[in-house]
Amino acid sequence: MSFIDNFYKNADNLSISQEPLIKYEETKNFVHISSVDRNLTAYPQPQEYSIKFDNEYRNITSVRLINAILPKANNVDLEPYLVLQIDELPNVCLAQSADAPKDAFLVLYFEQGVGNFLTIKSDNCNSLVKTYKTPLAKLDRLTVRILDYTGTPFNFGAETSPIISKNLQNSFLFEITTIEKTRRSLETRAVF
Repeated sequence: MSFIDNFYKNADNLSISQEPLIKYEETKNFVHISSVDRNLTAYPQPQEYSIKFDNEYRNITSVRLINAILPKANNVDLEPYLVLQIDELPNVCLAQSADAPKDAFLVLYFEQGVGNFLTIKSDNCNSLVKTYKTPLAKLDRLTVRILDYTGTPFNFGAETSPIISKNLQNSFLFEITTIEKTRRSLETRAVF
């Protein structure tokens, strides 16, 4: 084995977060998505939609839901909870019943918000985190579904395209934590 092969060999099969000689720094990014910004042709109802980000996030170590606002419509306040399913961020296995979703991001418990809207319980916010031991390679979109406890998309009410009814819209604020290799400062050196 040559010097180059030996030098570049990762004998311990370390992930990027385990490399001993490389230092990383964390960056917190805040992303707000709303059903108002969805493609109305592809997603006519506000309980299911996909939002593509303006930029791509790489090496994600955690995603935390900071806040959620949902319309207080169609007796949603009579539901024990709603389920937030995000295709790109499967997380927990919920109830053991056959109908319950098995790969939801998290469960939403509500309290009264402002006007005709509900928000997530504030004491629940710190526990709404998906952490990755090995960083998620990339994230450039979120595909959202708001489900009832049986896994059926919750119908907040009929929306007539192309007019968006603000009373039926939802929004989510996420904190996406990424890691990036620390850039070393250049050492000054004498040039002769």
